Amino acid sequence: MSYQGDNLIFMKINGFLAVFVTAGSLGLLGCKPRIVTGQVFIVTEGGLNFRLGDVEVDLVEKSQVVEFIQKKRASIETGRAALKTELETARAEVEKEQKDYNAFLVTSPLSTNADYVRTKAELAGIPQKLTVLKQKKDSLRAQNDQLRKAAYAAYTAYGTPQKFHADLALLDNQANSIFGSGQDSSQRRNQASALGGSRSPTHLQQSSYEPSQVKTWREFLVALPAVWNAITKQTYQAYYDAASLRAKLAEIELHFNSAASAQLHSAESRLESAETNLKNFQARSAESFFDDFSPAVVQKAMSDADGNFSLVCPRKGLTIFAKAQCVVGESQEKYYWLVNAPIAAESTPLLLGNSNLIEIDPDGYLAGRMP
Repeated sequence: MSYQGDNLIFMKINGFLAVFVTAGSLGLLGCKPRIVTGQVFIVTEGGLNFRLGDVEVDLVEKSQVVEFIQKKRASIETGRAALKTELETARAEVEKEQKDYNAFLVTSPLSTNADYVRTKAELAGIPQKLTVLKQKKDSLRAQNDQLRKAAYAAYTAYGTPQKFHADLALLDNQANSIFGSGQDSSQRRNQASALGGSRSPTHLQQSSYEPSQVKTWREFLVALPAVWNAITKQTYQAYYDAASLRAKLAEIELHFNSAASAQLHSAESRLESAETNLKNFQARSAESFFDDFSPAVVQKAMSDADGNFSLVCPRKGLTIFAKAQCVVGESQEKYYWLVNAPIAAESTPLLLGNSNLIEIDPDGYLAGRMP
């Protein structure tokens, strides 16, 4: 988090508040009066314009502004300096506690804790176990493909009667149900029936007409569910074991690290609080700085329903001061600005917007560099 301009007053701006000012001459250059016209409006972050009516725009003596700011600056700067000191102290504490915690992890007694070392080794062996189980399933798939090809080749070579082709369809259906067809048992039975198979896979009896290759495939499929289910169960158990081992490691680490990490978390909490305090102070400072500013007014104007205003600037050495408030989203924002009054009959409109608000201090009032 960074803050620009130590001598500036900051506040939160959700929208874009602007005064559109033009100066029209009532005479030639010099000290003759000029008409200052403008408009007060907000441009939101979404690009919507809201004209602000009933906003008082004042012309005041610049000397009053300078005197008021000089009286206020000391208390504001004292408050900001104290909060900045608090923030820097909190940052230093976090840096120190982070170094201490990192050093603790390097020399942690966990490395010599038998239960922790054993649990970590068991967890490290889970991936290899899962790889072996996957290889077993891949091997069964390959074996099924080989037996299936041999069975179909045998039927074709021996010219087996067409009625026994239904048995091959049923064997195919049984294989698909195991190797990931994604269908439930009822759907599989309906599919087998449609293909001409009506017998349960566990009662696939060898026909006197079928080749031995079909018998071998049939026997493989009858025994396959028990083998496949056992591998699947072992796989699920391995994932469950991995989760349990991770939880156990976390519990052991928490027991050993809680004291050291508590100090770090406490320091981080203090840093977050210091950052929030400074941010809130700078959001409130403009309001607290100018909320009680009630100068003698040389000229004033109230903006109309469209945000338009007009006033007479009789001479040099004057400042335009205005404040307004507007509901933006769910919050109500207050806006303040101080700008030098035009000193000549300027023909080019002057747009005072987001970059000209008081927390930016474009004419250097708060920084003590007024012309």
